[in-house]
Formats: sequence, structure tokens, C-alpha cells
Amino acid sequence: MAIRARLAGPLVLGVAAISSVLTPAYSHIGKDENAEGRHEPVDIVDLSSGVAAIAAGGGHTCALTSIGAVKCWGFNYGGVLGDGTEEHRTTPVDVVGLDSGVTAIAGGGEHACAITKTGSVKCWGGNKLGQLGDGTKENRLTPVDVVGLKGKVSFLAAGVNHTCAVFESGAVQCWGWNHSSQLGDGTKQDRLTPVDITGLSSGVSSLVAGTRNTCAVTIEGGVKCWGNVGAGGMQGSGPIEESSVPEEKAGLRSVVALAAGDAHDCALTRAGGVKCWGWGSFGSLGIGKDEGSLAPTDVVGLSKGATSIAAGKFHTCAVTSEGGVKCWGHNDDGQVGVEVDGLDEPTPVDVDGLSSGVRAISAGAQHTCALTSKGAVKCWGGFPPLD
Repeated sequence: MAIRARLAGPLVLGVAAISSVLTPAYSHIGKDENAEGRHEPVDIVDLSSGVAAIAAGGGHTCALTSIGAVKCWGFNYGGVLGDGTEEHRTTPVDVVGLDSGVTAIAGGGEHACAITKTGSVKCWGGNKLGQLGDGTKENRLTPVDVVGLKGKVSFLAAGVNHTCAVFESGAVQCWGWNHSSQLGDGTKQDRLTPVDITGLSSGVSSLVAGTRNTCAVTIEGGVKCWGNVGAGGMQGSGPIEESSVPEEKAGLRSVVALAAGDAHDCALTRAGGVKCWGWGSFGSLGIGKDEGSLAPTDVVGLSKGATSIAAGKFHTCAVTSEGGVKCWGHNDDGQVGVEVDGLDEPTPVDVDGLSSGVRAISAGAQHTCALTSKGAVKCWGGFPPLD
């Protein structure tokens, strides 16, 4: 669930995670009768080439083509596919009005957003908490303009119910759900239009939005987070780290990308190492045990060599320097990319059939998608049956 999928620039992506509150078909308790879990990556129809970036959301995925068009598929709750309907789609459909001129896309719980070549932002889909930023709480079946942005947007992240933008100046604004202070404006008040983030008027290069928290990478390679994230596990709730304004995350240096899950975060360092922290149930931290940690902890076997990371609800994935994909965490729908056997994966495992040729990764609630070096898209986990 960021995604921060960009048409230009380094393909090191973190992805926002998605809550099953908005996507009942992907609840870890059960799944919709129309959902089908597959652990083997499958080709997405009509996307065998020409894709520049991908963004997975709650139960949907969107692709940005090399000509700047956006196509989406999956469950269409709230109109998140952007085709003017609320019909679920098993193959990609065009997002109305976005057939060119888009430079980046982001996927949230039941909403999606895009940056245009002019630096403006358009969003569509579910809007009950103001996550579209158009000043209303009305769902939108086609893209609408985000109002009140203070400049040209260079980076975009969509959480479950909130959205954040980084401007060319390095400043940050957020909008939408603010129950856990994930907007970073010092309040818990939902916002229907963008608000400034306390203390972040400059110096931010990218960010990631999860369910209840948001984290930003500074130009110095540090990390600042706001909202809340817990360190519980299957044996207890554990401590919670919470802040209504951005605070420095200790133990992180030379960070180039972030990924946020439902209650865990991960960082990718310049050396290619991956560190995770937060809620540890289902092995989502990749540290070899079902425990949480508020301190960033090294993912087993990934101290170097990773080039991209993405986090789903309770699973996480990384692309290696060889172009392979490794995932860990909850695997009830095959989202980790290995056969569903009733066991979660507390350390990284190789995704079946993806040992090379991948350049970017994106994770939704309980599905994962990869963008290959040839511009093709492959997905696995819980999603509607493909034609």
C-alpha cells in the first residue's frame, strides 16, 4: 500500500499497506467467494510490455504505461478502478481522462492517485474520510483534482485512508483520515484538503503512508515518522510508538526508500540492506521470529543486495540486485509467493519463478505484483480470477 511508483527516477519503491477494514475480501479471517489465491506469479492480460510503474492497493492494482496512461484492475470498491463504474474487473481497464501525461501513481485502500506532468494531483475511488483531497467525502468513479496543494508535487504516497505529497521544495502536505495523527499536523482531525506537516517545510525526498502512520526520507538519508505503530506479536499487544508530529526514527542512516504495512515499516539503505520495525505477527518483520520491535531490525539474509521494497498488510517483499524477488510474512493467500501450506514465512523466501528479470515490486493487502525489466506485470496472492 505507496505507492510511490514513478515514471522517471530510481525504481526503488516502497508501498503503502492496506487494511482489511476497507477490503473485506482480503481479511485474514476469510476471503470473498470471488477471490482466488495463487502463489505462482501470473501474467496480467494486455500488460506484457510498455509498463513503467505499478501500484497495488487494497484489492486492486494500477499500472502506469510508458506513454503516461493509467490502467487498473481488481475489486472496484468505491470506484477505485477509475473507469466510471463500480464493476469489478479481472483485466486492466483505462482510467477515465488519464490516457497520457501521468508521471507517477499511488494506490491506497480503496482510492488511487496520480501526479500529472504539470505537478498537479488527481485522485479517484473511496472518499469517506477525505482521502481524495477534493474537499468532499463523496466517492469518485473518475479522477478529480486535489485542491489546495502548495506547489508542484514530485512524490506521492497513499495509505489506507490518507494521502501525502512531497513538493519540489521538499515540503510535505497530507489529507484524509487522521485518527492516529497520521497527517502529522499535530491534531487528530480528519482533513478534506491538504494540510502542512509540522516541521517539514523542506528537506524531504520521499515518503510512505501506512494504515495509521506516515514516514518520510530526508535528503540526508534519515527517517522521520508520525502517527502510531506498535511492536506487538501473537503473544501480546506490545508497546506503541505514537507522535502527532514528525519525529526522527533512531537507528536509520543512508535510507533511500521506505515501505509501510498495516502495523509495520521497513527501510532500504543505500547499501541494499533492509531493516523493519513495528508489529511482528505473522513474521512480517522478517527477523526469524513472531515478535515485534520498535527498533529497526535487520531482515535475515538481507543486509545487502536489495534494490526495492514493498509492504502489504502483513507481508513484505524485496527485489534483489540479481532481479529476483524475496518475500516474508503472512501467506494465507500465497502473497509471499510460495505454496500456501498453512505456515507463514518469518524470513525471506524466493518467490517461485522470479529469480531474475524484476526491476520493481508493489504489494497490496494480500497480493503482490512485480514489474519486469521488459515492462511486463506479474501478480500473485489473493485477487479476482484472471480471464
